[in-house]
Amino acid sequence: MVHEPLKLARNSSGRVYLEVHRDVYHRTGADLPDALAAIDAAGLNGMVDLSHVTEVVARAWGTPEDVTPNPGAPAVSPAKGAELVPATGP
Repeated sequence: MVHEPLKLARNSSGRVYLEVHRDVYHRTGADLPDALAAIDAAGLNGMVDLSHVTEVVARAWGTPEDVTPNPGAPAVSPAKGAELVPATGP
């Protein structure tokens, strides 16, 4: 098994998705600088909304979320009545 706390992808229509996982192994979690570095390395700087990126990193739901500027419907949303719990460090 490969531990990848952060995944970044672009689909065929140009939408950019960011997936951030909480650091359940207390090894190397993903934070905002990691996400920004991955976006920069992929050459996607102008194709993401930084406020969406910041929100996705803070939530760390572990599911792909659309971070393209002005996305249509959200790729993922919490279940009705679900409570967001901020990620905590070691």
